[in-house]
Amino acid sequence: MRRVCAIAAIICALFCWGKDFSLPGDVSVEDFSCSGYERIGGSWELAGGHAEVNEKLMRLRDVRLSIRTKASLLHQEKGEGGSEQSFSFLSPECRFYPTLKEIKSDSYVQMKAEGFEASGIGYDIYLEKSVVHIRSKVMLKIVVGEGRLEEMKKLVDDSKKEQPE
Repeated sequence: MRRVCAIAAIICALFCWGKDFSLPGDVSVEDFSCSGYERIGGSWELAGGHAEVNEKLMRLRDVRLSIRTKASLLHQEKGEGGSEQSFSFLSPECRFYPTLKEIKSDSYVQMKAEGFEASGIGYDIYLEKSVVHIRSKVMLKIVVGEGRLEEMKKLVDDSKKEQPE
């Protein structure tokens, strides 16, 4: 038995000699998914159709990101502190740095949330801080339902009254 284990160890050593297992692409994963929590009280889920993974970096393709976070300041001012906001992102590729909880890409991104849609080229997402930076060719589309339109007009009017002339 000892002889078999020794031979297996020698064969493994010969085949693995000189291999650097820290390079990107060492592990390929189909239908990748991971999730986590933000310090400020939200959660996120990152998924991809394909991932190249190592200990410091994950390269994802067909990226889907969902972020759920506490209510915005607008909701808190109205006493709706318990509600959540959801944001969804789609992109052809990205780099995810799990220890930093950062997502970066030079590719196209599309973002949707209640009340707006945004898109652009190149992006950085800092999950711990709930910060999204779209680098260029940004397009923002505000989507307002009938009931919210009057509410938003009132907020704009109120903010104009508060500004010094």
